[in-house]
Formats: sequence, structure tokens, C-alpha cells
Amino acid sequence: MLLAKAQQKNEDLSAEAQQLRTDLASQTQQSTRAREDLARGSQEADKLRTERETLVQQLAMLTGKLDAKTAQIESLEHRAIGAESQLGVALKRPAATKKKAGKADQTDLV
Repeated sequence: MLLAKAQQKNEDLSAEAQQLRTDLASQTQQSTRAREDLARGSQEADKLRTERETLVQQLAMLTGKLDAKTAQIESLEHRAIGAESQLGVALKRPAATKKKAGKADQTDLV
């Protein structure tokens, strides 16, 4: 009877050891997959950081270009306002004055 108990205990322990080996193998596989997922996630994060830095640089460059174009447009608007003002003054002058001014301008060209 003692031998039977010892054999039963041995079988139980063997079964438990086998179950522990199976659990360990499963956990090892899960750990390996988790490490691989972490490596892929880290690579993707690095890629996204690089992409973000590139986009930040592009945004800064485009913002500078936009500011330059805005300043250019404002300058052209001021010039157009000045030209409109001069045109308005010229259109309000009497016709005789315009002819004299026109002839004087032509003699300046000669």
C-alpha cells in the first residue's frame, strides 16, 4: 500500500511537472511574441517620430513661405492703392491740363 501511494504520488507529480513544462513552453512563446511585438512597435514609433520631425520642418518652411507671400501681397496692395489714388487725381484734372502734362512728359522722353 505504501508503494502504491508512492507510485500514485509519483504519477501525480509527473503529471504536474508535465503540465508545468507545457505552461512554461506556452509562456515562453507568448513572451517571444510579446518581445517581437514590442520591437515592431518601437520601430513604428521611431518611424512616426521621424515622419513627425519631417512634417514639423515642412510646416516651418511653408509657414515662412506663406509669411513672405503675405508680405508681398500687402506690398502690392499698398502699391495698387497708391496707383489708384494717382489715377483718380489724374482723371479729375481738366482735359487741357492733361494734354499739357502729356506733352511735357513726351518732351522729357526725347
